[in-house]
Amino acid sequence: LYEWALDSYKTALVMSRNLRDRETEWSALNGLGRLCYHRRDFEKAVGFLKSALEIARESLYRYCLLMSVRMLGNACRDLGQHDKAVEYYRITAAAGEEFPDPVGQMMAFEARGLMAENKGRCKEAAGYYDRALALAPKLENPSAKGIILTRLGELHAGCGNPKEATEYCLRALQIFREISDRPEEARLLSVLGRIHEQAGQYSAAVQWYTEALEKAGKLGA
Repeated sequence: LYEWALDSYKTALVMSRNLRDRETEWSALNGLGRLCYHRRDFEKAVGFLKSALEIARESLYRYCLLMSVRMLGNACRDLGQHDKAVEYYRITAAAGEEFPDPVGQMMAFEARGLMAENKGRCKEAAGYYDRALALAPKLENPSAKGIILTRLGELHAGCGNPKEATEYCLRALQIFREISDRPEEARLLSVLGRIHEQAGQYSAAVQWYTEALEKAGKLGA
């Protein structure tokens, strides 16, 4: 599945450049960035996403800019580049707040939650994530709710609340399985493994990690 998606995006990238179709080029680069991110190849993800961001800025594709800069923040965060991540989240928040629709507003709240979480402000971060979650029913994409629930799960795990973390992540897992979002499902299984490992529940952690490896293997990771 991964190799097929990779080839598809690469083909789209070549064709879009030959046709000088900047919007399709952005879509291919952003897709390649997402693939690398889910494979945890964060450095490659950053490279693709930066190229996508340049196109979004040049062409004034505001929604495309929002999508790319948000994912760049996530990739930098996972690379441990917290200052860069915060800067990208700050751009995401500012851009999202300019959108009149719930998608932009939700991304803005999520970004502000991530900035607060980066500073160790658990209560403030949870408040922003809750506001983002409240907007989820207005969106046509159900994965958005799953992503915010995952954020809440990771936040509570980092703040020492493994029970609440597990509850949020299990709710997210149900959503990702219902919509067959395999990459997010595989990532979330790893998160659940880490939550139980940090709580000293090693047997459960092994089970979650094993399931995550099996899922990742099916994706070609």
